[in-house]
Amino acid sequence: MLKIFIWPYQLVGLIVCWLSLFLIKHCLPAKWKQKFHYLDFLLIYLILVIQVLSLQFLKISLLPYFLFAAAVLGIGLTFGLALVKGEIIQTKFWRFYWRLIELLAVSTYIVLIVLTILKNFS
Repeated sequence: MLKIFIWPYQLVGLIVCWLSLFLIKHCLPAKWKQKFHYLDFLLIYLILVIQVLSLQFLKISLLPYFLFAAAVLGIGLTFGLALVKGEIIQTKFWRFYWRLIELLAVSTYIVLIVLTILKNFS
């Protein structure tokens, strides 16, 4: 494996990406700043890091399970919105779905980091 994918370097890479997006956000026009969310762009990096970290720590890839959970989440969200509201508004659905995927990615990453730290220091 490449040395850049060791977990401390992943955290540093995440911080560097976050800071660069912070600087980009402040260079944008005012009307775009409201719609700019850091996790929207960091999700791709998080999925890559989850893939590599799960291969290093668990010796299996969590990416197929992550994608399956995202699909089940989308189907459940579709049924939930249809039953509760009686209609599915596309913009609200995609925004809420994307936020749930971000929550799933961040929570998976945090669990993997905690497990890796516990394994390395125990």
